[in-house]
Amino acid sequence: MYVMYQPQAFSFGVRTGAERVIVTCTLFGLSGVTVQLRSPTKTYTEADLKIYENTIIGVAPTLTYQYVKKATATITPPTVTETWTLLLTLSTAVPYQVGIEVY
Repeated sequence: MYVMYQPQAFSFGVRTGAERVIVTCTLFGLSGVTVQLRSPTKTYTEADLKIYENTIIGVAPTLTYQYVKKATATITPPTVTETWTLLLTLSTAVPYQVGIEVY
């Protein structure tokens, strides 16, 4: 059973005419993450997103784990710049970094 921590929220801009939002989350350790995107008009869950996952295992001098999840949303291009919110919920507390691409 996973204990889900409170979602971490990050605001970002989506420019006029954008067609995709891509979120890349890299976790440094054994964990998982759930991605959700909120626009002013729609909430995108992982069921709405194209998901790519990758686990990287370092073996020397000690075992290390990195888990990468990339979530892509194909969106209706906004007619004005919008503020969106990224919500990340980690299954365990580990250091992580996030990249957000809008194009």
